[in-house]
Amino acid sequence: MDPATLLIGFLAVAGCVTVFGYFLTLAGDELGDQLKLGGSWVGLVVLSSVTSLPELVASVGSASWQGQPDLACGNIFGSNCFNVFIIVILDFFYRSGPLSHQFGLFPCLSAGLGIMMTSLGAIAILSSQVGSSSPIPDWGWSLAILVAYTFTMFLMSRFERREYAKASEARLAEGAVDATVVGDSTLRSTLRRVAFYGFCVVLSGIGLVYLADELAEYEFSFGKLGHTFVGTIGLALATSLPELVVGATAVRMKKFDLAIGNIFGSNIFNILVLAICQIAYTPFHSKSFFAEIHSSNLITAFLATALSGIAIAGLVYQSRRSMLRLGWDTAAICVLFVAGMYLVFLMGR
Repeated sequence: MDPATLLIGFLAVAGCVTVFGYFLTLAGDELGDQLKLGGSWVGLVVLSSVTSLPELVASVGSASWQGQPDLACGNIFGSNCFNVFIIVILDFFYRSGPLSHQFGLFPCLSAGLGIMMTSLGAIAILSSQVGSSSPIPDWGWSLAILVAYTFTMFLMSRFERREYAKASEARLAEGAVDATVVGDSTLRSTLRRVAFYGFCVVLSGIGLVYLADELAEYEFSFGKLGHTFVGTIGLALATSLPELVVGATAVRMKKFDLAIGNIFGSNIFNILVLAICQIAYTPFHSKSFFAEIHSSNLITAFLATALSGIAIAGLVYQSRRSMLRLGWDTAAICVLFVAGMYLVFLMGR
């Protein structure tokens, strides 16, 4: 297919992601109210897992079927970078001052745990490329990532339940009625809607992955873009579109906890995808999964941690100053993201 046809198809499928992502956000917000867990936890666990499924499908397919660990890793770390960059986009269209003022402490904890998970994935890659052999086998690193992810989810669940209980006590002390109006919907029907819209988002996301990969692999006059750049820019942008749509919808609904929970929750889940890719790669290939990943992907991993660090600083400092409709933190994220992507492009060619 020619680039024009691929671009039209990409925009059409992106429209499907937008529509289904909107309804998924509504259902996810209602689920949080019914389970009395709060939007942050639903965004972190439920929505982030659903919106990250395109990354899972694309990365596992690249690793096992295509035998391209480099492409899979580029997609994962590139998605983590772009997910943080989503905060810049949301801040630009939010018209009531810097967006960081709308978030509490929960995003700082989830972003910090995301940095821990990303660093663990980077260490696994680095240790496999230093010396003749890694002291820890590939399955050992995957097991460590799985244990870290389980601990992260447990910690975030306890934190959110504690904060939800404090908020309920405060409302009761003020004489407010601690009840949630959910209309005629039952928990079962809400779960069905979350599953249905989530499936539609995933299916559309897979279509985006295919179209973006075809468009990025097109033979331009200056040549191909390279696997690392295609994974970081082409696949990462396509598979992160569900996070962008859900985040924009949540901000428009003033459900800021859903938006930020989905962003940092997706970053945590994506590192779990790295372990799943290793498990899917090993039965079909004799080489080490982590050793086959190009070192340029470490630049993207460290870039993701740096971007998350700036986001944490902005959430804690909460400056009221802005420039070009961006807070100082989101402006810094924007500059670093663009510079980092250019560096990856130069190294990946």
